[in-house]
Amino acid sequence: MAMTGSKHLVDPAWLEARLDDSSIRVIDCTLFMTPQPVGPSIVESGRSDWQAGHIPGSVYLHMVEDLSAPRDGLPYNLPPPEHITDLLASIGVNQDTRVVLYGAGFFNAITRAWWVLKASGVADVRILNGGWPRWTAENRPVSTGKTVFGRGNFQARRQAGRIAARIDVEAAIQDPDVVLINSLTPEQFHGTGGAHYGRPGRIPGSVNLPSRDLMESEPLLYKPLGTLEQMFKQSAVFEHEKVICYCGGGIAASNTAFVLDMLGHESVALYDQSLLEWSADRDLPMEVG
Repeated sequence: MAMTGSKHLVDPAWLEARLDDSSIRVIDCTLFMTPQPVGPSIVESGRSDWQAGHIPGSVYLHMVEDLSAPRDGLPYNLPPPEHITDLLASIGVNQDTRVVLYGAGFFNAITRAWWVLKASGVADVRILNGGWPRWTAENRPVSTGKTVFGRGNFQARRQAGRIAARIDVEAAIQDPDVVLINSLTPEQFHGTGGAHYGRPGRIPGSVNLPSRDLMESEPLLYKPLGTLEQMFKQSAVFEHEKVICYCGGGIAASNTAFVLDMLGHESVALYDQSLLEWSADRDLPMEVG
């Protein structure tokens, strides 16, 4: 199934043909993350990579420094609308701007940016399928210059349906109309290995669909839509009215939310603080095995 020019994914040829289109804003989300045995990963900025070469007319946004609001020991979190309003307006984003995200390194930083922007009311956010590696492999134009934009008129508005809090997850455990998707590896899901976030395991009743399995062996490239759809059907995800995706800190799960949105599920939320919050509260249940 072709995804070129879709509402979610674009390819390099589509984007190169529109680099002079003022209604499109291209954002580089390059980031590098090193998992730790327990707790949040170590984050390394990709800003210097962007400075060394980027898609012409693009700007760089950092997943934590620009697109997070750390609080109470939680390193990410959706920023308040006024922050997103000022940030996007400062790079010339208007209410009708089409935003295209790309990057290298840790792929889920790109889908996390997608979720932050969609949850803040940006109507049209797309991802460059294959990212920076594909762009350069196809010898597309590269710039080292910095573009200055006039201030845009974007006004952020929270989209509550895309956001799940702990209270929503607690209710979902007992609600047959809601399915919880754990986007971590099978070892993390079962609590038998890999990084954990205070207590190993999963939220009771969850199904496991690892974020990494949504991608081809080539970094940053999605599997065909038909393959992706079949993966979610095998887990009976579309039989539930609502989906809540979670992971360690709300990053990997953003990829799951992106793909479900692309496949047309009408009610997909992300548990923003995920297991960094849930596993820290010993009164909240965890399953292993």
